[in-house]
Amino acid sequence: IALEPMDEAYDCLIKNVRLNRLNNVMPFKLALWSSETTLKLYRTKGSFTSAILKVDVFKNLIQQKKLELIKEYEVKAIKLDDLIKKINLSKVDWIKIDVDGSEYEVILGSMNTLKLFKPKLIIEIHNQEIGNKILKILKNLGYKVSLVKIWDNYHIFAEHESC
Repeated sequence: IALEPMDEAYDCLIKNVRLNRLNNVMPFKLALWSSETTLKLYRTKGSFTSAILKVDVFKNLIQQKKLELIKEYEVKAIKLDDLIKKINLSKVDWIKIDVDGSEYEVILGSMNTLKLFKPKLIIEIHNQEIGNKILKILKNLGYKVSLVKIWDNYHIFAEHESC
């Protein structure tokens, strides 16, 4: 499965799936969160980046005029656990999370998936405090974790001890 809540990114995802004839990709225009809700998403000038309103970093940067707001979206968000159950997915090998500061909320909504399937994880981290919370959760779930700096961001690579 592949999720993109932002219009432009979702359209790009669909084009790439078709262009590469990927029959094993199920695209969804959704955001992941710790509960089913509606979130605000920002599209800013100069990048294909977005951020959810509940993440104060982007909100503050926009208010300080360090980022220029182009568009504000309202998007549907669900728990990964609920999506996997809804589409009756029987196997999850890998999860890649790059959600511009909402990583902790996504992990909270993925706890059953992590416990049941024990997938390998790649998580881009935008905030040290959030990263530390995620590292603690993953270690408590029996994951071996590595924290690696790639360019300006940190990434968590995690594999369950049973693998």
